[in-house]
Amino acid sequence: MKKSFAVTERNKAVMRRFEIMINTNDKALADELICADALFQTPVSPTPLKGGRGIYPLSILCVPAFPMFNGKRNK
Repeated sequence: MKKSFAVTERNKAVMRRFEIMINTNDKALADELICADALFQTPVSPTPLKGGRGIYPLSILCVPAFPMFNGKRNK
């Protein structure tokens, strides 16, 4: 049971950092949290966006355009 609790707490900590990354557009944090090989299909690019550097411009576009788009988690 303790191992499961530790994993849950670690996941919560990662998600808190992801929330910070989205809301502050932190490039270094994006690179740290998102695998460099991760691909993101979006309507804003004809080719997939790749890794933290790829998702970074998307958050710059979405956060100001859509005020409800933020990294806040539902509890």
